[in-house]
Amino acid sequence: MAKKYPIPIIKVKVIKVKGPCEAGHKVGDSWKFPLTKCPKGLCTWALTAIFPYLTALGYGGKLPWENKKKHAIANCSDPDNTVTFEITVE
Repeated sequence: MAKKYPIPIIKVKVIKVKGPCEAGHKVGDSWKFPLTKCPKGLCTWALTAIFPYLTALGYGGKLPWENKKKHAIANCSDPDNTVTFEITVE
């Protein structure tokens, strides 16, 4: 029988935008979603850039440069119009 694992709930919030975001993200935009679902409205380029953080934090990892567990700050991959996200896990 297959083992079931709890599905982490992820919160992603835009905390900074440098330049015009092609996806239209603005400071304060946020998404809350189970790790197994793609959040509606979140830029796919940004999702691809922050996905490693989502999986690591979602399953108990802690980043050595972050002071809090289940928390990270990450950027989308656009070097000219960068969106910065705060990631937390419930």
